[in-house]
Amino acid sequence: SIIIKGRLQANGTELKPIRFLPSESNAKPWGTIALVGHGARGSSLRHCEMSGGSGHKEALAEYSAMLSVHNVQGVTIADCLFRDNHLVDDMVHAVYSDIRFERVTFNNALSDALDLDISKVVITDSQFADSGNDALDLMTTEAFVSRSVFEGSGDKGISVGESSDLFGVNNSLIGNQIGVQSKDGSTAILFNQLLKNNKIALHAYKKNWQYGVGGTIFLAKSIVSGGEIAARAQKQSQIHLFDSFVEGRL
Repeated sequence: SIIIKGRLQANGTELKPIRFLPSESNAKPWGTIALVGHGARGSSLRHCEMSGGSGHKEALAEYSAMLSVHNVQGVTIADCLFRDNHLVDDMVHAVYSDIRFERVTFNNALSDALDLDISKVVITDSQFADSGNDALDLMTTEAFVSRSVFEGSGDKGISVGESSDLFGVNNSLIGNQIGVQSKDGSTAILFNQLLKNNKIALHAYKKNWQYGVGGTIFLAKSIVSGGEIAARAQKQSQIHLFDSFVEGRL
């Protein structure tokens, strides 16, 4: 593992990317690349590839992803590829941080592709494919997501939980078990979405009694079609549809 407490500038180019890979095809998983603390403010990764990593645990800290960001502001991750992590829950994880993802690809995550806790994030023009669990998992996080694709997730394309707020524009959620789920005092506001061939398109519910209420979803000017489509809400949860085409079961 590499634990970095200063500013990281890992800026490759399209022709000369920076690669964090196992030394051999049959090597054991490596640990984590971790950005930690205020000294790492303003770090950036551009044209980087990470594969074959896992996480790292020590006496006073645990890093639950191949790339971990703890308490760092102003991080930019652009034109990067994350794929094929091992052993631990997340491929990329951030907590108490402020991050911008631009044109980033997440492929074949063991569980969650991108897990964000108590953070602020902007995600644009990015691709999430074949995540074992959730493609994007939000907990107590403010997120803006646009022009991105979430496809083939084993659970949720986007999970909005524990008093998170999501504003999504021009995204596609295709072939996930659940397209977008909102729970426990969270709100998802979605415009111009394509939800296609998800087993459940929209799901709002109450999981944790400590939050008092369930989740809320507002969907406008969107298309919901194909497969076993359902928008489901439990008590103290709400789903509102405006000016959208829905082909399926509500």
